[in-house]
Amino acid sequence: IETDAARFIQCLINVFKNAIEHQTAMNKRWIEVLLVKDTLIIRNNGNLAKGISPNDIFHKGMSSKESSGEGLYFVKRELNRLGFEINIVIDKGVCFHLKKKEI
Repeated sequence: IETDAARFIQCLINVFKNAIEHQTAMNKRWIEVLLVKDTLIIRNNGNLAKGISPNDIFHKGMSSKESSGEGLYFVKRELNRLGFEINIVIDKGVCFHLKKKEI
C-alpha cells in the first residue's frame, strides 16, 4: 500500500491516544492490535460515553471530555483523503477498524 506515511502515522497516533485515554478500569488497561485479512483493528477495553453512538464519534466537535473534539474528526478526514476508511465497532471493547477503500 502506498500512501503519505507521515499523515498516516499521525492518524494512527491519534487513534492510539484515543484508545488509551478512553479505557475503563485503570489497573486493567489493555490495547490489542490485530490484522485480520485487510483490516487493521485497534481495540481497547473502553466503552463509548453515554449518548454517543459509533456513528457520532467522528463528527467535528464530538468529545466525551474537555477538548476540541477534533481528533477523530481529523483522523477520519485524513484517512479518507489517503484512501482509507475507519469505523468503530463495539465488540469486547471499542474497536477501530481501518481498511483501504476498494477501488
